[in-house]
Amino acid sequence: MAILCLRDIFDLDIGGAAITGVIAVLLIILPYPHLIYLLFFILPLTCGIPGYVMLLSIIILLLKSKHKTALQIIPVLVISLVEIFHASFYDFNADLKGILSYLSFTAVFFFLLFDQNKTIDRRICIKYFCLGAVFTLMIIYADLILKNGFTEIITGNLRSGFAMGIDDVEEMKNHLALNANSIAYYSIVSLGCLLLGRKKLQLSLPLYLLLTCAAIAAGVLSFSRTWLLLIAIISILFIITNKLSNKFITMATIAIIVSFAIMSDSAFFSPITENITNRIENDNIATAGGRVTIFKEYNRFWSSDIKYMLFGTGAVYYKEVARQSASMHNGIQQIYVCYGVCGIILYITVIFIFIRKYRQKGLPLLYYLPIIACFLFDQSIQFLNPYYLMLPFIPAAYALRIENPEI
Repeated sequence: MAILCLRDIFDLDIGGAAITGVIAVLLIILPYPHLIYLLFFILPLTCGIPGYVMLLSIIILLLKSKHKTALQIIPVLVISLVEIFHASFYDFNADLKGILSYLSFTAVFFFLLFDQNKTIDRRICIKYFCLGAVFTLMIIYADLILKNGFTEIITGNLRSGFAMGIDDVEEMKNHLALNANSIAYYSIVSLGCLLLGRKKLQLSLPLYLLLTCAAIAAGVLSFSRTWLLLIAIISILFIITNKLSNKFITMATIAIIVSFAIMSDSAFFSPITENITNRIENDNIATAGGRVTIFKEYNRFWSSDIKYMLFGTGAVYYKEVARQSASMHNGIQQIYVCYGVCGIILYITVIFIFIRKYRQKGLPLLYYLPIIACFLFDQSIQFLNPYYLMLPFIPAAYALRIENPEI
């Protein structure tokens, strides 16, 4: 944490090798459960640390784990074969390091998703993910404010991370960087996890309030319309699942209205409410900020050739193969465009196996909030590429397992 603060906020020249070295030492010396907890803290930081940290992580995981299963290995092998197949037919010079980095992220994703080690406390995993996510968001905003001023943030001129965010993981390895949509994504997933409650996540009240307030502030300042919609949805679901009293709901509603009124009349905060209003009233909301057009273009390309329909384009260089300038903004579409019918079958199979393996009868809706928030928001951004956007699904899925340590 200190190294990243010094690098990103104080602009000290700390290379990726030094950061990787520190992480490598920790991964090697820590016992397996603490190694997993460290990885969950690192997951959100992968937007700004060297991509080969994930390669190092999966190697150490494979060496230290005593409970490896086919579910942790087979999906990665299938994806690796398909990705190598695509790379063999590219008519441009593909960077093999980028492909290796993507496969490393994918390997960590499936390994952690289906980790069956019974010594792992899933609650602690989720807690450390939330700590890492909020730390990442706070560093990004602190850097933006120091370099551009708070006014630029609250007026939305920077659209948060767009001032420094770039989509290529390899290019971002020397700075924590997320665009506005990704900031909102990490915010909403963290909030979904935090709604499980401070006691369940073993957080002190001050720390729980800090994490919650910081995650909300990051989401608001992202000025993401998807975030606003989903915060309303998960709030309603939270109220339903907890059967909150009418008195509590009334008081909370009044508090929100009063807070919004104060912010609207405040010279300091009014730019925030004005920018939110402008975003909602913007004409491009009809096309979801151009997402509808992008969705149609990629569908048109995908359906234009049977080989793309069956095997897709590959995930690392899908824009180059499809000759599109814009990234896809739909997680499901990214799966079938990048991997075709093969990808659809693979991921449906993975989902089916996960549900069958970890389904618990009578599990309250509360435990589904993280995965609901994660899945719904992912349909407005990406899933496979940028690579780090697949990682929030792991703590979200862990929420379904925390009540039964045996799974």
